[in-house]
Amino acid sequence: MENVAGKPVIIWGQSLGGTFAAMNANQRQEKVSGLILEGTFGSFPDIGKVYANALNLENFKWIVPLIMNNDFPAKEEIKNLTIPIVIIHSKTDKQVPYELGYEIFEAANKSNTEFWNIDSKHIMGIYSFEDKYVEKFTKMIKK
Repeated sequence: MENVAGKPVIIWGQSLGGTFAAMNANQRQEKVSGLILEGTFGSFPDIGKVYANALNLENFKWIVPLIMNNDFPAKEEIKNLTIPIVIIHSKTDKQVPYELGYEIFEAANKSNTEFWNIDSKHIMGIYSFEDKYVEKFTKMIKK
């Protein structure tokens, strides 16, 4: 395997992995060239409320933040990041609503964060927009 020491590192988190990726990037900013979050959400309670509605438990969604811990609070972690960030979310995502991805962007520092809305299935954008993904990755590692 080729030695990767000194090479640019981009953390790319999708869906549930995006919450962990934001925390990981926050703890290792000095070693990371960029962060890409795709089809993710800002906290476990946020996505828990969505699925409470899906299970027809909307009258009980108020309890979700009380019973779900928030070990990976992406909306909080992203506030401290100064590295380049791209948040990708599909307007037609059926698993993680578009609004949850946009909430992460709203919490982020706008000077280093881009929100890219796409039209694709959940975390499948790279198959439709491969050239654009590569362009965004390349831009991150050249900074």
